[in-house]
Amino acid sequence: MQGDKTANWGAKRDTHGNQISWFGYKAHVAVDCHSELPIAIMVTPANTHDAKMAIPLIELVNKALEDSKKPKYYTMDMGYDSKDIYSVVMNDFNAQAIIPINSRGSKDHPEGCDFDGTPICSMGQRMVFWGSDAKAGTNKYRCPHVMGKCDCPYGSAWCSPSSY
Repeated sequence: MQGDKTANWGAKRDTHGNQISWFGYKAHVAVDCHSELPIAIMVTPANTHDAKMAIPLIELVNKALEDSKKPKYYTMDMGYDSKDIYSVVMNDFNAQAIIPINSRGSKDHPEGCDFDGTPICSMGQRMVFWGSDAKAGTNKYRCPHVMGKCDCPYGSAWCSPSSY
């Protein structure tokens, strides 16, 4: 009997931090959030990192759907946390990637953000979440000084003149 030449060892940690290993393959699946049905599947050797498959999987999703049905949001687990993925989703697919920040093995938080992805103002204070803009598909934040969360020596002089 011939061995499978493409299968390989894969490993990951479970939610309790325990190492799980297996020999074979990994399925990368894009699922429609409304129907909960798969809309794109790619199978790779088990040692293929998730982030490596994100863009090919997103391309497959976009080829399979009509323009009016293409996603505005891509929700992924933290294995996909990569600046390249955020950039490609935004610039090439005109959508927003929603991915938890993966701090494992990382010494720095995303540029301009703190440990949980909250933007930081120019004085180093956490911005205050101020809802979402459904039309733009973005979250909104306000100056922590204006919101009474900190005392800034510059007042609101560095803040946007927005009247929100």
